[in-house]
Amino acid sequence: MSTLALAFATFGVAQAAEAQQEWAPRSVDATGSGAQYPWPVDSAHNLYDYYAHKAKHAGKLRAKHSRLANPELEQHRLSGRR
Repeated sequence: MSTLALAFATFGVAQAAEAQQEWAPRSVDATGSGAQYPWPVDSAHNLYDYYAHKAKHAGKLRAKHSRLANPELEQHRLSGRR
């Protein structure tokens, strides 16, 4: 696996996990007497969704760069489809 593919493999995963951990405590009392919109749980959930999306996109980039780093594997994969 190339260095670039490895970097994309780990991008966003840690941020998504961190945002998910923050989401739980914020969701305990989302409608307190002094709650204002947007509630903290909304922003934590939005951060989780954003980082999960970035991690998914980084996974696609990792796969692309892995294929580019190993063109013989791509040729083998394509020849098996015929």
